[in-house]
Amino acid sequence: MESFDSHWRAKNIEGAASRCPDDEILPVLLRHARPGARILESGCGSGAWVLFLRGRGYDVTGLDWSPETVAAAKRRDATIPILVGDARRSPFPDASFDLVLSFGTVEHAVEGPSAALRDAFRVLKPGGVLIATVPILTAARRILRAVKDPIRALRDRREAREASRRGLPFQPLAGVKRVGLPGLYLMATRGKEGYEFFEYRFPPARFAAEVRAAGFEVLETRPIHRWEGVFHDLYPFSGRWDYDEGAPRLTLFARLIGRLLPGAFRHMVLCVGKKP
Repeated sequence: MESFDSHWRAKNIEGAASRCPDDEILPVLLRHARPGARILESGCGSGAWVLFLRGRGYDVTGLDWSPETVAAAKRRDATIPILVGDARRSPFPDASFDLVLSFGTVEHAVEGPSAALRDAFRVLKPGGVLIATVPILTAARRILRAVKDPIRALRDRREAREASRRGLPFQPLAGVKRVGLPGLYLMATRGKEGYEFFEYRFPPARFAAEVRAAGFEVLETRPIHRWEGVFHDLYPFSGRWDYDEGAPRLTLFARLIGRLLPGAFRHMVLCVGKKP
């Protein structure tokens, strides 16, 4: 939560909302957001999509687990309809919404996405639609993992020895990965006492299977967000993230690789599911 609060504090939400029309998610969203639809963004952060859709006249509600992030959104606009709550156990009645959006949320539960997907199913009306994205595990990321993980393991052992020598706790990366789900790539972040779980990356077929297991009929699955994939996969050689623009500032090297290998890099997989 602290990590996400810091991220949203640095982000220009109005600027991010102004770029929603350029996001390849939008045409998919508009196909399913019929007039009069009631929309929930479950895991909305500080509310860029809520702000954008509200500006286009949609009845949209946001849900985020961080009181600080929700309070910051309400300081900008006291009327913005964002509530504090957990996407795995949302406070809404059954069959409340026509459309649920979940952009980069369900991958952050160490136990997996099933609870949040089941909750989305619960709050949707019959015939309602879920549009969800999670980080994708591409072939390029599998190759990078095979190269980076042994290097990280060596560094891990060195840091663990140093922490032990100083009498400090240290959670190694291997220890975090032992609690991960099979078939998914676990990403960890470095905390004060070693590594901590951050998110999973999903093969597209695996995420579609998770959506089906929650009760949905899968209508569409496809990789999206090429340039974000280039940025994350080639970092630190790819440039820097521009928080004012809400987009990566790519180096010439990263742009060249992205154009030479246009199919190799994607950051997310999008899945559309319909409640029978």
